[in-house]
Amino acid sequence: IYYLTGESTEQLRHSPYLEAFQAKGYDVLLMTDPMDEFTIPQFGEYKGKKLQPADRGEVKASDADIPAEVKDRFANLLAALKVKLPEVADVRLTRRLTESAACLVAEEHGMSAHLERLLKRAGEATTAGKRVLELNPDNPAVEAVRGLHEGNPQDPRVDSYARLLYDQAVVAEGSRITDPVAFARRMNELIAASVRGWPAEGG
Repeated sequence: IYYLTGESTEQLRHSPYLEAFQAKGYDVLLMTDPMDEFTIPQFGEYKGKKLQPADRGEVKASDADIPAEVKDRFANLLAALKVKLPEVADVRLTRRLTESAACLVAEEHGMSAHLERLLKRAGEATTAGKRVLELNPDNPAVEAVRGLHEGNPQDPRVDSYARLLYDQAVVAEGSRITDPVAFARRMNELIAASVRGWPAEGG
């Protein structure tokens, strides 16, 4: 039984963590009471079925694993991102996503981002744990970054786009970006570059 905790039902319904489950027609329990984050893990299972958070651990959302050739194609990029993004514990490909480019997940027994936020609001001293950055290999943006890195690993845009992928994953999990000004700058640069490359009307 998969479940997802968060601030509101509306926020959870649009969460990237639900994409693969929705594509398969699976139900996910959405829980918004602050106590859910503390009590549900204590149950462990319900009627013999394990209770599994949709935003933690590796979710087997597809019958087929990511093909070996896809893993090989992205291996160099993943290794580079692990170096460029010291905030994350690991970078890996995922089938958790069907539309979004990236998401952050806690390890199976790690503290979720939602629990960290609840503890901070309660005034509890807590150290933010590193989460895993998962990338959707079928997303055009992820594939574009892979191609850019393959063409020139030293291209400064690789660093910028890697940071954008991470920041959008932070936003998607409901957390705050540590440097919103830098995020806005990168977005503006990306918009400007896109417009410059867009064909003129009638062209």
